[in-house]
Amino acid sequence: MEKRPALHTNISGKDFNDFYWLKKELIEFCKKHSIPTSGSKEILSKKIVHFLKTGEISHLHRVEPNKKKDALLLELDAKITSNYNSGEEVRAFFRKHIGEHFKFTVGFMKFCKSNPEKTFADAIEFWHNEQEKKKDPHYKKVIGKQFEYNQYIHDFMIDNQDRSLQDAITCWKERKSRRGSNIYSKIDLELLK
Repeated sequence: MEKRPALHTNISGKDFNDFYWLKKELIEFCKKHSIPTSGSKEILSKKIVHFLKTGEISHLHRVEPNKKKDALLLELDAKITSNYNSGEEVRAFFRKHIGEHFKFTVGFMKFCKSNPEKTFADAIEFWHNEQEKKKDPHYKKVIGKQFEYNQYIHDFMIDNQDRSLQDAITCWKERKSRRGSNIYSKIDLELLK
């Protein structure tokens, strides 16, 4: 596997995308080249690729929710609507109907955001079904793409219960410094030798 190059203006967009970069590194590169540093890691990466390909500064930014939208109607038979958010009021509603053990999950939030025509009762049913699936020993937890490190460590520890967290971190550091995917693979154990 090829080692990761330095992040500089001569790197191609493809090479940039083939390696793992810390958000701190992305921000430093953006500052150095007068690229706006606002946005998620994904947004910063898109800005950098655009800059590397065109030499132009992109002003992509996170779309802020419209604060003037109507408030959600929090009732069991009310539609979730496109105004859905996972704020404290919504959390309190679900705790009231599910119990104090309620927690937002990635899958649950995606369900609510992707199904504005469903009702809050449907969302509660989804949450309960998701909790049942978690009891299956083969269930794979969904971790957001922006949390590659967490996903890697999680997968490493599940596959290597006899190994230490430090082993997982050592393999992660080596994996992220190389070209290609940052997804855990059994062959990563060779990196410990």
